[in-house]
Amino acid sequence: MVEQDRHIQKIIAKGKQANITLFTVGTVRDEALLFRLGYFNEEEQQLLKDQAVGDICSRFFDSKGEICSNKINERTIGIELSDLRKKEKAILVAGGSRKVKAIDGALAGKYANVLIVDQSTAEELLKL
Repeated sequence: MVEQDRHIQKIIAKGKQANITLFTVGTVRDEALLFRLGYFNEEEQQLLKDQAVGDICSRFFDSKGEICSNKINERTIGIELSDLRKKEKAILVAGGSRKVKAIDGALAGKYANVLIVDQSTAEELLKL
């Protein structure tokens, strides 16, 4: 498996060791890159559209910040979302109305302790 490759293991270990992370959130809209690239079958896409509000590093979460599909999550390679909670600085940078629900879900999951957004996105978040 890819996870067993020593180079991949080294990269993942470095990600876990880092005390600062910078990331964004993705959406679960039809035009989302992961959907367009065909990583998911129709059933998985529908499940994510029905349950998820967004993703961080291809790990999909709901409005409470909880993983939507353990099956999909288990086959995703990279840092776990729970590892973000342990970071000294977990910096979420995002903007635009299409990402508001994903930002809110990421904050609900406590994946970020620093948020950088534009004014209109901040105003939309405050209305939730």
